[in-house]
Amino acid sequence: MAAVRGGQTFSKAIGVLRILAEAENGLTFTDLMVASGQPKATLHRLVQSMIEERLVRYDGEDRRYRLGYGFLELAGFAWSRLDIRVFSGDSLKTLSQSSGESVFLEILDGDATIVVDAIDNRRQTGIPAVPIGRRSPAYSSAAGKALLAALDAASVEEILGGVRFEGGSRHRPTSRGELSAQLALVRRQGFALEDTDDDGSCAIAAAIFDSRSRPAGAIGMLLPGTGRAHRSMAALTRMLTATAAEITHNWGGRMSSSPSPTLHSSAPAVLELVDSEPSWLPEGDVPC
Repeated sequence: MAAVRGGQTFSKAIGVLRILAEAENGLTFTDLMVASGQPKATLHRLVQSMIEERLVRYDGEDRRYRLGYGFLELAGFAWSRLDIRVFSGDSLKTLSQSSGESVFLEILDGDATIVVDAIDNRRQTGIPAVPIGRRSPAYSSAAGKALLAALDAASVEEILGGVRFEGGSRHRPTSRGELSAQLALVRRQGFALEDTDDDGSCAIAAAIFDSRSRPAGAIGMLLPGTGRAHRSMAALTRMLTATAAEITHNWGGRMSSSPSPTLHSSAPAVLELVDSEPSWLPEGDVPC
């Protein structure tokens, strides 16, 4: 029973921290009590404990609570242990400089991907960088599909077992059959595609592999819907895949050669990723 109560207390504390994280200007105790739904005495104990651990701080001037600086310390420990960031940093910078595009690095986290590094080139492209910490469904994001395509069928099934497929764009699969077709295409072409906005902008991504040929992460590039990027699409995709291979090599990794996974589905595994055209052509202009 004590373990259950401890778990409940932890969940309540995490809930309070998430509320504070989303509050841009902090919250008064009353606001925090309303938002969390916790009784006054319970919330007071939680907040005081987190203040002691520097996870929450109280500003006496405006009487508001905010996330504490202890999070920076914890984040620093976690950040330093993401080895893939260390080996990818220089290559990401070079890719951003040579392509003129915003680039990012994502890793697989359950059935989603999370951005762990990004370089903003919006001054040249007009497109903001992907925010660090952003989570996206693995089955629909460019990085997620690049990573899933590098896994065997059993691993893909395990990751996506409870996922509900939702459409919304040309390149977001609505069934496991559609995803199978997309993953097969990702393997053939060496990178994945994602629609990112209504203006036609998109993202491309390629997987990075560790020493056991397992996908450790994926690097991606944001591309505007029209203009300069389309005129050099073939060059940009070659730069992206070459950078992924470079990071894999520098990290002591090996590219995957496992067969394409086939997901269980009663739906036909047929999907044309870009209207009636092949997903990407080796030369010439190709729309996102």
